[in-house]
Amino acid sequence: MPLPVLLSRASRGGIPTSGLYLWLKADAGTFSDAGTTPAVNAGTVQQWNDQSGNSRHAIQLTGSKKPTLTVVGQNGKPNVVFDVDDFLAVTTSNLASPYTLIIVGRCTNANGYMFDGTPFDQGGISYSGGNLRFIASGGTVSMADTPGATKIITAINNSTSSSLRVNNGTATTGTSGGSLVSPFQIGGISIGLGIQGWINELLLFNYALAAATQESILRTLNAKWAVY
Repeated sequence: MPLPVLLSRASRGGIPTSGLYLWLKADAGTFSDAGTTPAVNAGTVQQWNDQSGNSRHAIQLTGSKKPTLTVVGQNGKPNVVFDVDDFLAVTTSNLASPYTLIIVGRCTNANGYMFDGTPFDQGGISYSGGNLRFIASGGTVSMADTPGATKIITAINNSTSSSLRVNNGTATTGTSGGSLVSPFQIGGISIGLGIQGWINELLLFNYALAAATQESILRTLNAKWAVY
């Protein structure tokens, strides 16, 4: 009888919980205030609660920089929608390499940050000039990729074994490193340059995910969001 209990602690809905540092998903924990009033369709999101159990909530107090919620979005599920100047910030401890970042989301503009540390290019995923980039203090991994569609993006910061991958395609490898510097910025950065698009789910692990675990998570996320 104890086996199901152990399995439930190891994963939630197909997402492993071991080393899960931050987990945001648009179908849970979006609030129009400081965690009391649920966000409504076309309304602003002030706080997006961390589902990892670590209480690393994403917050924006400036009205003009708050994203909005679309209740029926990707695959009939919610989108947290950003409009270039919008972003949410997670204030926590810096996260040392290695780590794995997975984002389900859409960027429609040619140049935009989906995620970053502070001030910028400190563990960030962004589009620039027809390329998708993962930039940290220890280097950049870049691949040709056109913005526009909803995608599942996986970035691993792990020294010479760093990688960047879109959906279930072949990963581009390279060298990166350095810590992800707090506050973490989601959907944009404090100086603008955010995405015109949305975030559906974001997972941050404090280690480099093994290939088999990556594939399992991709299947879970794709089944939920119908990306590819």
